[in-house]
Amino acid sequence: MIRVSGLRGDVAVLDIGGNVGQFGSTIRGSLPGSRVWSMEPNPEPLAHLQRNAAADDRWTILDYGVGDEDVDLDFWFVPGKSGQGSVHAENATLGLLGGEARQITVPVRRLTAERIAAAGMPTRIDLVKVDVEGAELQALSGLGAIQWGHLLLELSVGRSGSMTRDELLAHCASIWGGPVEVAAVIGEQAATQEIVLRNPAFFA
Repeated sequence: MIRVSGLRGDVAVLDIGGNVGQFGSTIRGSLPGSRVWSMEPNPEPLAHLQRNAAADDRWTILDYGVGDEDVDLDFWFVPGKSGQGSVHAENATLGLLGGEARQITVPVRRLTAERIAAAGMPTRIDLVKVDVEGAELQALSGLGAIQWGHLLLELSVGRSGSMTRDELLAHCASIWGGPVEVAAVIGEQAATQEIVLRNPAFFA
């Protein structure tokens, strides 16, 4: 992903669905000049994420998810296997061997100009990563206040909340006012594709 996007130097990264910090930690280690903002609404992984980022003043943690409106949503996850938590109950246990999903309520907020400023985040983000287990459309709809260069998205294709690649591209074009491109597909599984999008307008 770093090679495809050409990231280097002092870059801004927004990590939506930060979980315990796997992605944020990798970015901070690979790109020491980066600034990372990780968003995680589920309190179980959030506690681990906050501890993992505590000693890094270039890594900011936000304790809410992003969506197209300010709302508190029902959310399901299997304790100890929180990486698959979802607003779709069936996605939380899909493919897992054992474990019963727990239901909680999590905060989801639109990323407004005021919230961006309060987080110390720029409105131009070099890379946005979205891993939200079937809530991709809603998460993208809450990001209209920022401009991004590359977007790494785990696209649901075989589970609740899925959309096609063409639907994804059309949705992004409607939000950001112009076409976006598929820069790479870096992983495919039965239920997901890892897609890197490029926004030409960011580089114009």
